[in-house]
Amino acid sequence: MNNRYEQYWGCVPNCPPIIVNCPEGITGPTGATGNTGATGEQGPIGITGPTGNTGPTGATGNTGATGEQGPIGITGPTGATGNTGATGEQGPIGITGPTGNTGPTGATGNTGATGEQGPIGITGPTGNTGPTGATGNTGAIGEQGPIGITGPTGSTGPTGATGNTGVTGEQGPIGITGPTGNTGPTGATGITGPTGATGAVGATGATGNTGATGEQGPIGITGPTGNTGPTGATGITGPTGNTGATGEQGPIGITGPTGNTGPTGATGITGATGEQGPIGITGPTGNTGPTGSTGPTGPTEDDIFASFINFGATFTNATLIPMGIGVADTTGNIVLTDPTRITLQPGFYSIFYEVSGLLAEAGYIQITPFYNANPHIEYGIYFLTNGSGRASAFGAVSFIINVPVETVFNLTFNSPVTVSEGTLTMVIFKLRRTS
Repeated sequence: MNNRYEQYWGCVPNCPPIIVNCPEGITGPTGATGNTGATGEQGPIGITGPTGNTGPTGATGNTGATGEQGPIGITGPTGATGNTGATGEQGPIGITGPTGNTGPTGATGNTGATGEQGPIGITGPTGNTGPTGATGNTGAIGEQGPIGITGPTGSTGPTGATGNTGVTGEQGPIGITGPTGNTGPTGATGITGPTGATGAVGATGATGNTGATGEQGPIGITGPTGNTGPTGATGITGPTGNTGATGEQGPIGITGPTGNTGPTGATGITGATGEQGPIGITGPTGNTGPTGSTGPTGPTEDDIFASFINFGATFTNATLIPMGIGVADTTGNIVLTDPTRITLQPGFYSIFYEVSGLLAEAGYIQITPFYNANPHIEYGIYFLTNGSGRASAFGAVSFIINVPVETVFNLTFNSPVTVSEGTLTMVIFKLRRTS
């Protein structure tokens, strides 16, 4: 009670200590023990004094039997409150108690508004489906397209059964103590009733889950201090709790006297070799030695290449551009497997192609390369004509690709208008680079 009495008066700033002289009433029954308050912050560590010599430990005597409790004497007047003693070191953290029941799930927040959908490009008419080519290896995943409009939210399904409570994790560091709320006004003290007869002590029930800490009620007037009861037998030391978070380092104490030098320890294991030091300054260049004899010329490998052409053709919307062989590859790395598809073996390739055509009216042409099992619009051609009447369109692209596994290469043509006099010229080189 003395600690709570001092905390109460310690909450009022700039207040001198006040001693309340209360009339001695009959001691009422002891109230239920309140919830343990939050642990205050650890005070600064005091200056460390010099360590004294440790005396020999005496033999532990047998614990005497606890004597019967004597009758409670008449309560004497309460003495003046003494000065608060220094806070002792924090004891080990006890075992974490069982986790309380999970509280109800909070209401789901409102779904944010869906952003506007971007404009959809013009869809060309679908042409006849060509024969399905062999499935190539899956290429790298392209960038994600725009997210479609979010559909309506479905009704919430029934709540599943609560799973078993998981193993309690290690206790985290103690949070900063929040500010102390304002102390409510002290209610009037009622008349103390007579003390009833002490009933028989019942068996201790199982400890229930710790309830939420209620708001602190007003602190009542401190009653007179009763006589100190006999000290109970020392209980068994509980298991050591998890180590709490390391607190901030306190001020460094006064350095004690230097102890005697201990015996030299065994030589430790040689540490790992340190990082190589910086390279020294380059010395002067020596004289050039005599030129050696020229070795025999090595064999020169043939270049690998092929070309493909088409002219005077009518290109059809949403179909593959047909082509013929201009110069064939004799090594089997670049092969026209059908009139619209070229098979490439693994390696690096330099590709150049150009496409032109005569549009019957204003419109556009778009050519899209396909390889490594994916279309690649980044290496495509797009040409838009303006005005009315016939107009010509032309585009050319050159690029280098890496083919990790055998793949099919083709060109897809798209245009909303009739295109005649179509031409295609394509040259493919296989480079000597291997990785």
